[in-house]
Amino acid sequence: MKHALRTALIPTGTYFAFQAATLFVGATYTERIFAFQGMGIYGVDTISTQNINGVVAVTAFGGMCYLMGAILADLMVAFLDPRVRLS
Repeated sequence: MKHALRTALIPTGTYFAFQAATLFVGATYTERIFAFQGMGIYGVDTISTQNINGVVAVTAFGGMCYLMGAILADLMVAFLDPRVRLS
């Protein structure tokens, strides 16, 4: 059971690492529906007002969130998979 559970956690951990990044980036519709102030509303407003610096900032923030999710997923795979060695 221990070996099967550890092997089954690898794709699950990768999925949840990228979903954590999506929580920060993909909240545009939620913010618009519930009138929350956040990065999603700011991103839509900067696009509609053609604020180039704001668009670059929101895009860079989204890229950094996904990059951190990918690093988290790689570290999780390295921890869970005994075949992967960090050297």
